[in-house]
Formats: sequence, C-alpha cells, structure tokens
Amino acid sequence: MDRYPINQTNPHSRYVKRAIEFLKAGEMIAYPTDVNYGIGCLLSSATGVKNLNNLTSRLSKNKLHTIICHDFSEISKYAVMPNDVFKVMKKILPGPYTIILEAKNLVPKIFQTKRKTIGVRLVNNPVTQSLLHGVDAPLMNFTALSYDKELIMEDPEEIEKKYFYSVAILLDIGEFPTRHTTVVDYTGDEPVVVRQGAGDYFVSLINSHVSL
Repeated sequence: MDRYPINQTNPHSRYVKRAIEFLKAGEMIAYPTDVNYGIGCLLSSATGVKNLNNLTSRLSKNKLHTIICHDFSEISKYAVMPNDVFKVMKKILPGPYTIILEAKNLVPKIFQTKRKTIGVRLVNNPVTQSLLHGVDAPLMNFTALSYDKELIMEDPEEIEKKYFYSVAILLDIGEFPTRHTTVVDYTGDEPVVVRQGAGDYFVSLINSHVSL
C-alpha cells in the first residue's frame, strides 16, 4: 500500500491522479468521505469489482453495497429514482445519507441485494469529489471497519495495517471522528430508516411524515 498525506480542503492533484490511476487499473483504494474512511473500486472495472467483492466476502460485509456517484444524473444511470424520491434526495444530498433504490442492470448482480437494490450516495468531501471528477463511473464503496467488523476505523495507521495487502493506496487526511451514514430505504410505499447514523435532522422529518 502507498500512503499519501492529502489536504482535505484542497487535495493534492498529484496524489488524486495517482489514486485514479490505481482505480483504472482495477485496484482498490482507501479515501475519506464526509463521515468516515471508505474502501472502494471503480464500478466500471471488472477486476476492481471482483477484488472488492472478494474482500467484502472475507469480511462478511456483503449485505449492502453502496455506490458513490458524481451527481444525480449518474445516480439515474444505475438506480431507479422516482420523482418524489428525487425531490427528497435533492434536499439531503450531498450529505451523510445512503438511499436504497432499485438497481438497474449496470450494477453488477454480485453487488445487488436479493431484492435487486443498491445503496447510493453523493458525498460532500473534496477528496472524494476530486476522485469522481477523474473517472467514468461511480465508486463502489464500503466503510473501513476494524477487526471486530463493527467499529469504524478512524486512524489511518490502523487502516494501513488491516488493509495493507488489499488496498493499493491510502489517501490520508489524518484521524477524524467518524460515523455511519443514515440509511433510508425508498423502495417501498413509505420510506424506512434502516440505520440511523449521521443526518438525524432529516430522519426526524421522515419519521414524522413531514414533507421535505
């Protein structure tokens, strides 16, 4: 693993370009999102998809995969986004939310749930956004978890130790407080909060059926 210290506000273009090179070569990278460090590959890379699926299977973390998209237009290529759901998503994204939608055929079946759904995100983080500007597809992402498979890893040192042989590059912004995203399932008649994490304000609105 290569590890590069990177400025979160104004990411070093050289390090971002190097990470993009790894992504296009089918490698996995570690990078900061708006709520935690993620491990991801390029969704358009068959090699990257295979590598990430093998890793998440070993970690027993293949229940729900998430794609981080560049914008709403890209989301619409990979997931079914009804108008009423789109209106809600425009108000809360980018932000610390994972929205579960019906997956389209462009999403590899190994990353779809049994109900053929996928989690989608728009991330408010300059490093993640810089990566997405340089690629042609979303990032397939999962959260960097510790050895107990539950605790989110905040320290890049620990991430490097655990994922040293799996991940090609770590974009390191230092240790920062991390949280899970709030996961909301919009595939049914009513939105269902699957997991409450960051983003409590909008969760309370959803639960109280207040129009967003």
